[in-house]
Amino acid sequence: MLTLAFSLGSGDQKCIGAPAFRALPGIDNWCEINCLRYPPNCPETACHCPQECVAIGELEGREGADTYCMDECLNYRSDCPRDRCRCY
Repeated sequence: MLTLAFSLGSGDQKCIGAPAFRALPGIDNWCEINCLRYPPNCPETACHCPQECVAIGELEGREGADTYCMDECLNYRSDCPRDRCRCY
């Protein structure tokens, strides 16, 4: 049996409010719902979908720390530790 897998969405897994909209209540949730649906409604001026994360603060430079940040931060409905990880 042949199984085909393909994505209908943007390929992103995590989207948050862009810097200009960060103070707007609910923007992260709005971006996550609207950017990750098909078809996406993800205005670049309002939302940002990070692709990379690096460890900062107490985790910076530790072995496996960047991978930890990628795992913790780039998932749907994740709770990224902002004092330990920076995503872009």
